[in-house]
Amino acid sequence: MKKISMFMSALALLAFASCEEKNGLGDEEFIEDGFYVVGEATGSDNIQSDYMMAAGFNEVTKSKRDGMYEKYVALEKGKTFSLAIYEAGETTLYGAELGDMNLEGLDNNPPMVIKRGSLQEGENAPKMTVAESGLYHIVLDLNKAKDLNTALIIVAPAKWGIRGKMNGWGYTEMTAPAFNTKKMAWTIKNVTNEIPDGYKFTYAHGWKVNMDDMGNVKAEIGLGNNADSDNLPLMENDLVQYGKNIQVKRGIWDIELTWNLKGGNLGKNFTAKMTKVGEVPFNDNVPEYKLGLIGAIAGTNWDTDLLFTYVSESNGTYKFEIAEQAIEADAQFKVRSAGTWDKHNLDYSNIKITGDADNFEDKGGNIGCKSAATYKITLTFNPSEWEWVLNFEKK
Repeated sequence: MKKISMFMSALALLAFASCEEKNGLGDEEFIEDGFYVVGEATGSDNIQSDYMMAAGFNEVTKSKRDGMYEKYVALEKGKTFSLAIYEAGETTLYGAELGDMNLEGLDNNPPMVIKRGSLQEGENAPKMTVAESGLYHIVLDLNKAKDLNTALIIVAPAKWGIRGKMNGWGYTEMTAPAFNTKKMAWTIKNVTNEIPDGYKFTYAHGWKVNMDDMGNVKAEIGLGNNADSDNLPLMENDLVQYGKNIQVKRGIWDIELTWNLKGGNLGKNFTAKMTKVGEVPFNDNVPEYKLGLIGAIAGTNWDTDLLFTYVSESNGTYKFEIAEQAIEADAQFKVRSAGTWDKHNLDYSNIKITGDADNFEDKGGNIGCKSAATYKITLTFNPSEWEWVLNFEKK
């Protein structure tokens, strides 16, 4: 019986080895069915798990799209790459004749030129190349929903930068790393952030890129915080392409975004690190701040600021007040710098309400008043902690 058992075990091992050879995997890791980026330009001619594409996210519907796939991958110029589907041990190649697609003028698209082409299948499908070595965002759509003219591939250069309050939600490009097919890190140093707020990483001055001329399918080009609400602290592996704003406190910061070649979910590819390197000196002359209430308060509209008067400073905390102000029921308002939303812009979420606080509520970010009343309104501001307190004292 012992000899028979040993013989059966040997047969099982032989069959397993034979199966591996047929799959062409040898001693390599198990390869899942799915789409992959392959070719000399990637650093690998073979299908490997790190080159597996993720399920695509359509920015139009804010959800994953059946038949859409995407991947951030490093490509070396002048060398070829293809897309490949691996199913049950069989590989089918895909490619496209890539041409220029100018995104300038398209809704929320960056003013840049990307490559796009109609999908072709089989061994004779065109192999693709890029003119500059770097990280690229590749998006494939098989047009399963039949809402495109044809199945498409787009290839966009990912030159990472930041967009946030600190740069007026513009786009500041980060310092690019030396080219590497496995790992690269983009950096930006001495970012001055005066007002605590949020930002995201994007690879251009925009939030999305159109795949098709009609705008039915758009790929997200930003990376944000994988959190339930805006402006929460950034944790490791929290970056996703449909994320919320990343919190950044008052200070001077070095920011680093690192890409690692990994397969599947795009969140696995990116990590970020923020290092505080200095404090922002408080140079503003606080007594000269022109702060006010703006909104539908008592006969006013969203074009009239009800100004505070500066009162005093004590232990670094500044006090402003409106001596008497009627506020009607169902009024909604915010605090801002008079005449502009670009400086101090405070809503229910970033200002503490005291005094008759129960009479006020969050109305979609606006401060909402439940019942009509007349108040002495005091605003206090601690710039070192960036803490704002709004006190309502009934008259």
